[in-house]
Amino acid sequence: GYYARARNLHKAAKQIVEQHGGIFPDNIDDVIALPGIGRSTAGAVLSISRNQRHPILDGNVKRVLARLLNLKVWPGETQTLKKLWQLADQLAQNEAPFHFTQGMMDLGATLCTPKQPQCTTCPVSTCCQALQSGHPHPCPAPKPKRPQPLKEEYWLIVLQNDRIATLQQPSPGLWGGLWCVPRNTDLADLLQPLSTANPNLNTENLQTLPKFRHTFTHFKLDIHPRVLTCHDTTLNLPATWHWQSMIQPLAFGHPRPLTKCLQLL
Repeated sequence: GYYARARNLHKAAKQIVEQHGGIFPDNIDDVIALPGIGRSTAGAVLSISRNQRHPILDGNVKRVLARLLNLKVWPGETQTLKKLWQLADQLAQNEAPFHFTQGMMDLGATLCTPKQPQCTTCPVSTCCQALQSGHPHPCPAPKPKRPQPLKEEYWLIVLQNDRIATLQQPSPGLWGGLWCVPRNTDLADLLQPLSTANPNLNTENLQTLPKFRHTFTHFKLDIHPRVLTCHDTTLNLPATWHWQSMIQPLAFGHPRPLTKCLQLL
C-alpha cells in the first residue's frame, strides 16, 4: 500500500477539483468517497480541520478503547470492531471534537503504548478496566498469525551496453506504476515476447543468478533472475518494454528487489 498512497493522493486532489471546486469537502460521506480515505481518516480530518463530531479508530485508538473495555481479543474481529466503533462514536459526541480526537491519538501514541504503557500518568486510568484487572498488556490481542504463502517468479534482465530493458508495472497490481524488468511465473512465457520481436535471438544460454527471497506483508516471493547480455544494436524490444539508462544506476522509480538483482551481477 505504500506506493498506492501517492497515487491515491493525486486521484483525490483531482476529484476535489472536479467535484468540489477545489475546496476540500466538509461532509463525511464526500470525504470517505475520496480515493485512499476510509471512515477513520475521514473522521480525523473533519474533527481536526472542521471541529466536527466524528469517531476515529486507528490502531492507537483501538488499543486505548480495547483496554478501557478490557477486551482481550483481536480488534479486527467483526463483533469486536463493531463494539469499538460504537464506543468511539459515543465518546466523539463531546464539546471539543478537535481536542478529543487529537488527544485520543496522542494518548495511544505516547502513553497507552503496546508495551510498557505509562498507566501511572494516564489521564483515564481510573476508568480503564484493563488496568483495574491488573493486566493491561494483553489488551488487545494481536492479529492471529497465518502462514505466509510462498510465490515464485522469473525475472529477465536484458542488458545492452549501459541500458537495461524494463516495463512499467500495471496499476493496480504489485509495484503498480514502478519500472521493473519483465517478470513471469513461467520462464517460457517470460521469454516469448522478446523471441517474437527477435526471431533469430538465442535465448538458450541465459546467465543464471542465485535466487533470492523478498518478503511482503502478506506473502513471500522467491525471485529467479535470468540475464541476457546483448551487444547487437538491432535488438528489438516488445512494444511495452523500454530501455532505461544505467549510467546513473536506477534513477527511475523501481522496486527494491531490482537493486538486489543488479547487485548480484
